[in-house]
Amino acid sequence: MSLAIGNNVVTFSDNSTMSSGWTGYKNRIINGAMMIDQRNNGSSTTTVNGYHLDRWMTGSIGGATFTIQQVTDAPAGFYKSYKMTVSTSSTSADYNDIRQRIEGNNVADLNWGESNGSPITVSFWVKANTTGTYSGRVTYYGPTTYYYHFEYTINSSNTWQKITVSISAPPTSAGAFSNSLNTSYMELNVLIMQTSSYTNSVTPNVWSSTGGYRTTNNSVYFPSVSGATFQFTGVQLEKGSVASSYEYRPYGTEAHLCYRYFYKLGGLGNNQAIYFNGGTLPSSSSGCPVIINCPAVFRTSPDFSTNLADANYNTGTLSGSQWHFGQMSNGTVSKSGTGFGIFGQTCFLL
Repeated sequence: MSLAIGNNVVTFSDNSTMSSGWTGYKNRIINGAMMIDQRNNGSSTTTVNGYHLDRWMTGSIGGATFTIQQVTDAPAGFYKSYKMTVSTSSTSADYNDIRQRIEGNNVADLNWGESNGSPITVSFWVKANTTGTYSGRVTYYGPTTYYYHFEYTINSSNTWQKITVSISAPPTSAGAFSNSLNTSYMELNVLIMQTSSYTNSVTPNVWSSTGGYRTTNNSVYFPSVSGATFQFTGVQLEKGSVASSYEYRPYGTEAHLCYRYFYKLGGLGNNQAIYFNGGTLPSSSSGCPVIINCPAVFRTSPDFSTNLADANYNTGTLSGSQWHFGQMSNGTVSKSGTGFGIFGQTCFLL
């Protein structure tokens, strides 16, 4: 086995690398290989504003619509990717993005906003059927919010390509991170899109206190073409100025990291329930105590939502006269009847 050492990185004969410093959990991105999809379990969704694959969120303003899905098309060494397809094209005043927010507990060692702030390196694989220059961004949520826009070029249509960007620490004028460490410290946007009429452009490769909802002048706006696609996977954000090989964590470990922010009760199917049935329970005006032991400590007090099409479940093998579903709100469950069930999911954050 041959070794090459330089720039605090060891390169092995198979071209894999290991950098000095952080040697475990070096990747501050969760679900960077797109393996966890609790909400949709690989099914497509047209709901754009919100979370899709675990930890990954999109935002959209304007007329373009999209289909989003976890797919098994991926570069060598990966199995799944995040795919966005334009369903309805638009050239009006639109803005769209894909992002992940990172909790302060996981990046506090970067010391951003201080004189000894550390640089970071972002790397990911990308594929699109529209070539050209694309925009991404890193946001630091310090006392003063600062933005760092970067550009990358997709040279060949429908071809997987690796992107690597090294980013300096924000200036001390941004201020040291002083909020509770379980809040958003930073955000990575792998893609930002806007039409020219939406807002002013920004200068790439510099930190600035202005830049929300903006891209660079050169950026492609691929939602202008119906059927245009954008895919990415293998996202890594690490401390230091040199990219190292993607850090694979055990599947169960990666899923557990996701559970801190979102956990779906009842498994992956929306037709499953957690239930209690038997005896006369309190009336709808009374609380029914329920203890749900979640698999991870949540980032903060969870919010609950349900996937209930009707207040009473009266299909399948269950009787509507015996089954009534409790509505969950901020951890309180109220119900009526002789039994209850809970559908769907709980706990969204960041």
